[in-house]
Amino acid sequence: MPEDIERIHEILRQKDKARESSIRQLRLLIRTCGDGIRALHRGDLRSAKQSIKEGARIADQVAEDLKKHPDLYHSSMVTAGLTEYAELTMVFKLLTKKRIPDMDEIDVPPAAYLNGMGDAIGEMRRHILDLLRRRQTKEAEEYLEIAENMHNLLMGFDYPKALVGDLRRRLDVARSLLEKTRADVTNAVLQEDLSRKLEAFRG
Repeated sequence: MPEDIERIHEILRQKDKARESSIRQLRLLIRTCGDGIRALHRGDLRSAKQSIKEGARIADQVAEDLKKHPDLYHSSMVTAGLTEYAELTMVFKLLTKKRIPDMDEIDVPPAAYLNGMGDAIGEMRRHILDLLRRRQTKEAEEYLEIAENMHNLLMGFDYPKALVGDLRRRLDVARSLLEKTRADVTNAVLQEDLSRKLEAFRG
């Protein structure tokens, strides 16, 4: 029997311990980011900021816990959690500043950043529909343009799944959402224009 069998056991025990700890942290990260997204759509910026702060703390803890296990840090389970954090941070910046934050601002690996941007397009649709319900068609048009620009940027990342995760699937979903959103905005603009003409005619 090889002499280093016990050493291999110890290496794997440590790796498994780090993995189990990170899974718990990532579940908390996903819940925290979900709370932040919901707070954003309620207009509760204070709670959303708190979720971002807590999300950053958890993400840093995961990175620290897996510092000696880069294979785990770059696994799909970690990417999924960091994608949620990237999405929350992006949506916050988009709704408050109308800009896409740089990757260094969010401090996540490229795959999480790109997939977070892909998911943020879906949240932009939700925000645009809220704007249309409030008859804020001009702002809805602005956000539609931002979302379409995000999609166009992501289309340039034609790399294997091993490098960018589920980005291709997210882009397919985003394209469908954008088509629906474009139709919703167009209909709202046409309806608003028709209403103005009718009012002018009656006047």
